[in-house]
Amino acid sequence: MAKQITSTAFIKKYNLRSASSVQSAIKKLMEYHLASTSQATYYIDDQLMGLLAEGIRFVKNEDS
Repeated sequence: MAKQITSTAFIKKYNLRSASSVQSAIKKLMEYHLASTSQATYYIDDQLMGLLAEGIRFVKNEDS
């Protein structure tokens, strides 16, 4: 679950390129029913994709 995914803080925290790239990515994930949104909160619907995202975040934070 994530909120404010296009905010500067979120983009810097996860070392993303830009707000527009985040918007494009979430749009594609939602088109493929891999992510959803409710009340400005985004969720990864696919369990495997969620585990992958958590793993990437864990590894990225571990290096910081």
